Amino acid sequence: MKQHGGANSQVRIAIDGFDGSGKTTLAHGIEQACASSKISCQVIGRKANNSSAPIGALTDLILQSDGRLRPLTPSADAHIRLARLHERIALADNSVAQVVIFDRWIPSDLSRISDATKTTHEADFELASELANIDVLMMLRTSFDTAWNRIEARSNSMSPGERLGRTHNESLFERLELMFRLEWMTKVLQIESTESEAATLSSAWIQIEMLREGKGLR
Repeated sequence: MKQHGGANSQVRIAIDGFDGSGKTTLAHGIEQACASSKISCQVIGRKANNSSAPIGALTDLILQSDGRLRPLTPSADAHIRLARLHERIALADNSVAQVVIFDRWIPSDLSRISDATKTTHEADFELASELANIDVLMMLRTSFDTAWNRIEARSNSMSPGERLGRTHNESLFERLELMFRLEWMTKVLQIESTESEAATLSSAWIQIEMLREGKGLR
């Protein structure tokens, strides 16, 4: 096993999809599967408890703004999201794990900023995407009804943005779908997540095994 970090000695996966699509569940499933196979794995999320204090603080600002509790200016919103993104990439670059998972990725950020702000800052997000050197972006696909039912089932832990209601979130769902179609959004693997958690994990694990074999990480 290689003892240094960096994309060449890792399989880097980004998992994205709408709230309720099963991103965190899949990330934890991959983490457990890696542990069972004695493969080192690190999940880099967006909150302090699974990333770092700076990333968590930036995420709190974004969540409050998304929920209209303390709205950020459009430019500040984009810059804070970019700062968080680069912090997460730095964690991956310094990781010695063989598998690194980004729980939620750039399409989600782009879907939550205005069209004008996206146009102004899209090149910055594209550059960050290149710097991240991910091997595959796993897009979890599900219907909005399924995702919203899952969100409502955990009503006591809804994010401020989720609490804005079904109509608001359905428009975000539709916008997110468009972000995955950007010309520079490459290496996208669509995974159906409406079925069982085991089936979703199986689809993801097959891809991870192929990537590890391709990089000689056996």
